[in-house]
Amino acid sequence: MYKIYIYEDTPCREEYYRNPSSDIATETHLYNTAEKMQQGWTELLGKYEGETYGVWDDDTLIIGGAFDPDDISYIEEYLKELEQGREPEPDEITMRLSHLAGMMESRGEITCSEWDDMSKAIKDAENAYYNDVRFTTASSLEEVAERIFKERFPVSLGKTAGIPNTSIKKAEQILVDNGIEQDEAATVLQALGYALLDKELYPKMETFYFTYGTDKNFPFQGGWTEIHAADRNQAVALFRREHPDRSPGLVNCSSIYTEKQFQDKVLPLYKDGDAFWSVCHERITPEGVTYPIKENRPDMDMLLKEFNAAYDRLYNNAFITSEETSASNVFDNKIKLDPWYKSLVSDFSKARQDFISSDREAAAFELALQTCLQRQEQRKPDLESQMKAAGERAGAQQPTTPAKNDLTK
Repeated sequence: MYKIYIYEDTPCREEYYRNPSSDIATETHLYNTAEKMQQGWTELLGKYEGETYGVWDDDTLIIGGAFDPDDISYIEEYLKELEQGREPEPDEITMRLSHLAGMMESRGEITCSEWDDMSKAIKDAENAYYNDVRFTTASSLEEVAERIFKERFPVSLGKTAGIPNTSIKKAEQILVDNGIEQDEAATVLQALGYALLDKELYPKMETFYFTYGTDKNFPFQGGWTEIHAADRNQAVALFRREHPDRSPGLVNCSSIYTEKQFQDKVLPLYKDGDAFWSVCHERITPEGVTYPIKENRPDMDMLLKEFNAAYDRLYNNAFITSEETSASNVFDNKIKLDPWYKSLVSDFSKARQDFISSDREAAAFELALQTCLQRQEQRKPDLESQMKAAGERAGAQQPTTPAKNDLTK
């Protein structure tokens, strides 16, 4: 789809005519063929010559700036290159940001082996510079692009040797395809790295802790995020990958600690076990995110079943019992202080498709949860004994060495 945006009575500035969105255009003209676009361009020239405008092929800017009669030559050259099956020459901004990406990769600051991924990041950086409120204080397009590149393509494996993460993974797969066990591939590859390059292919990962206060705009309130990264810069980039800055340049957390700082200064403050503060909300690595807060949960179907049974029992009582009052109070305290509990209640409400809105429902939830957790604990010895019995049966089925025949008889 070809587009011509007109920005009438607007200064001829890049933030207007390089904007792929039509939100600030005074007129938008769409054409489904190149011929119709050229015809439309000619008609608009008579009315808007000298005004700010932009001509687009989907998300690719063909020409922009002041509407000038000579611009038709750029449009014709662009269409000619398309017709000949050649990619049009990249515009100035794409070339600038591609050069920046190459310099960052050569310095070991990012790793990206697919041009399609980098091309998208370049377009996203340009769009963010003009439209994203997070970058309103950025001094240049390059500053925005550098931040986006680091968030999108963090360095992880192979940093010490300057080898992209994707290449490390491909090499591991080649070893697996040639008979090396999956869990041994990294060890074998590192041995080859020492022999051929005298380099560490797998840098030692450090642990960093991003803590939170009570600010409602933090990703979480209280507790921390645990990040495994090669260094502090990568840890910050990984954090921003999941939680973009609320204010440009400021990481959206309370404090950042190394593992030693966290062990020495922070954990002692949590020794009393206050559930609001002493909880790890998530663990972030270059490969993804896990959520400890969602571990050790009861089966949701079982919880729903027990909730309904507990609610019916409480409802059929002639009056409010001390059991109901006590369970309701426990619910009220835990929902305020325990992130694990709060997260479970939230997911329970989604599964139930209804909020917990009364003291009786709160009591029923707490009673149902205790029943489910008790059953889980009771099942553990059974599972252990079953596994032990299965192991004994397997051992009994193993062939034994036959006794030697007594040839003396």
